[in-house]
Amino acid sequence: MKNRWKAAMIAASLLVGASALRAQGVLTGTLTGTVENEQGSMAGVTVEVLSPSLQGRRSAITNNNGAYNLPLLLPGEYEVTFTADGFESVKQNARVSAGQITHLDTMLSLAG
Repeated sequence: MKNRWKAAMIAASLLVGASALRAQGVLTGTLTGTVENEQGSMAGVTVEVLSPSLQGRRSAITNNNGAYNLPLLLPGEYEVTFTADGFESVKQNARVSAGQITHLDTMLSLAG
């Protein structure tokens, strides 16, 4: 009888913990997009986000298709900076909402 009660309590704790983790995902959003130049998609571009909603900065690097993904961002306004060697840096603003995917694409030009 005592073992059944312990097992029931453990199962209940696991369910509550799983629900809390799932709820945390809904409290955040994702910033995603692609980076291109005149020739097409760009791999290796650094995408950095800065916001009062963050402690510090978060960054990602674009993949071979020029795509980036920054998940688990708190809702708010973000300054997004795209940088790559030999190209002009681009700064854009994006609003990330809870439970949403914000899509932000950009085009980089060769540095003058």
